[in-house]
Amino acid sequence: MKLGLVPYLNALPLHAYLELPFVLLPPSTLEKKIFAGEIDLALLPTLSYLKHKNLIPLFELGLIQSMGPVESVMVSYPQKLGHPSNIKSIKFTSESITSIALFKVIYRFYWDQPLEELQLTHSPHAAYLEIGDKAFNLPRQDRVVIDLGQVWSEWTGLPFIYAFWVARTPPSKDILQKIIEARKKGMQNLDLLCREQKILPSAQALHYLTKCMRYEMVETSLEAINLFQKYCFELGLIRL
Repeated sequence: MKLGLVPYLNALPLHAYLELPFVLLPPSTLEKKIFAGEIDLALLPTLSYLKHKNLIPLFELGLIQSMGPVESVMVSYPQKLGHPSNIKSIKFTSESITSIALFKVIYRFYWDQPLEELQLTHSPHAAYLEIGDKAFNLPRQDRVVIDLGQVWSEWTGLPFIYAFWVARTPPSKDILQKIIEARKKGMQNLDLLCREQKILPSAQALHYLTKCMRYEMVETSLEAINLFQKYCFELGLIRL
């Protein structure tokens, strides 16, 4: 069985001790690979699952979730615009699936702006959405940087789930157990993992993985997924 995860710091505790072969790919590529049948089990973007519910959700294996600031799903825009509702053009990262949808949901339903007037651009001077490790420590000179995880949680009072394990066919108990054990060992060894990784200073990495990330379901996780699904449906991003 072929496994896939994202190549970002937030997934490190899930695969650092995984005793199974796997590949690390951006969310947008993972979506293509699993639907092409090239990957069987993946830490897939939430929106990808909502678009193709023939996949098997495996929440018990772990997920990428935040409650409040996530620090790795960020929008940067020119300071002169003032409030983010004044954004009229934006550049989206090609790696993202769910975070682009999250921005659209917030833009339409929280900031109450028509999506029809939002233009896509490649200008480096416009607003842009960045995810993963590239979103850490974005330049702030003459710009405002907002955290979409924080915006969502302040608006809804709920966590946001960016990705979770799904499978094309039921995995064996042995594979499931190895993924669960890898996550447990990763969480038990966060200090070591943070010292060894090269993406952030170790203290900042530890803060990110312990204060921003949550890897197990909480009481309101499904409620959050269902609310996100409702908004995505209203925007025409998915079909029910």
